[in-house]
Amino acid sequence: MSLLRFTGRALLASYFIGRGQNTWRHSAEVAQTVEPAFDRLRTWADQHAPAPVAKLVPQSGRATVRLLSLLDLVGAVLMATGLGRRLGAVLLIQRQIIELFMRRPAAEDEAASPTQPACSHRGRELALLGACLIESLDTQGRPGFRWRLKASRQVSRQQTTGSDPVERRVRRSRRLKARG
Repeated sequence: MSLLRFTGRALLASYFIGRGQNTWRHSAEVAQTVEPAFDRLRTWADQHAPAPVAKLVPQSGRATVRLLSLLDLVGAVLMATGLGRRLGAVLLIQRQIIELFMRRPAAEDEAASPTQPACSHRGRELALLGACLIESLDTQGRPGFRWRLKASRQVSRQQTTGSDPVERRVRRSRRLKARG
């Protein structure tokens, strides 16, 4: 693991650890601010989703906020330690998408100071979502699963047919030299 990747992952994860810890500590206050989003979700689920699915929508805002903060913490620890960096990034992507939908639209944000526009929170959340997307696809310079599968199929095909692409090129070049 390169030092640059490790540092970048640790810095990215530190934001999510801080947010998860803060959300866990102040879950009652956070639940009150996101309650309108939960109400909209419950209403939509009652109207459009089948009954078994509608029952899965959480009724308690505080429990849901704690679950989301736990998702932040677990994803960040997995990503920072490198034990499950891609899984951790996927967990954080899901959490970021939820965060974007839970937040109020930028027009409803409180008036911000001239140095910090009202849409800065949404921009930060989108930037973090992009960073998590990049991290979820990072193979650390090693070939991905799809490439390894394709390469192993190619090798097995060459072994069964007995022809190597390099050998074929060498034979072809010898034939061309013999003609010329």
